[in-house]
Amino acid sequence: MPHRLLKFAPLAVLVAGQLLAQPAVPAAWHYARSEAGLRTLTTLGRAQTPAGPADASLNLFCKEGAGGWIGLEFTVYKADEATPGDFLAQLKTFHFDDFEGPGALASGRKLTRLEVRARSGPCQALVRQEGSYSASFSGGFVFSTGGPNRAPGSELKRVLKAIREGGDRLTLRVADSQDPQVTLAADFDTTGLGGAVKQLLEGYW
Repeated sequence: MPHRLLKFAPLAVLVAGQLLAQPAVPAAWHYARSEAGLRTLTTLGRAQTPAGPADASLNLFCKEGAGGWIGLEFTVYKADEATPGDFLAQLKTFHFDDFEGPGALASGRKLTRLEVRARSGPCQALVRQEGSYSASFSGGFVFSTGGPNRAPGSELKRVLKAIREGGDRLTLRVADSQDPQVTLAADFDTTGLGGAVKQLLEGYW
């Protein structure tokens, strides 16, 4: 998982004049802050694909400082696949190569839908994404979206704000570049995650 690569910070650190304590997080989630100022919230889950159920990972992150970035990474993979790459090869109706790398065919298109379930009603956003073959999960593929940490009007910030304010489920759905009826989708339980999300973007809301 991404957080394995990080050096853990002390339980409380001083960031931009504010003392950030290690937040309480639900058992299924993991919060970390690296010495380089990268904050992450990660969890594992399950995804629905055209080839049936698969494994999934969700990584929310914020890189501190000028020129920093906030983002979301959604990885689809198969942990029990005997030969890495076999799982993606089975998904013949989803065109992963259209998403892979800078300047990919699908990178400028809004094919990823985010939705948070909240008491006040669903918070939805349709965002652009980039893609790459995963270095952390063998045979997996990563879809990512995000933007500068201080950018106003960020769709991702709006979605994270809905979680901060009590949204209890985040649904992601990535549509294929050639057939919008072909999708990869996953639900992640965000119950009790509001405090950790608040701290994830502390100073950048």
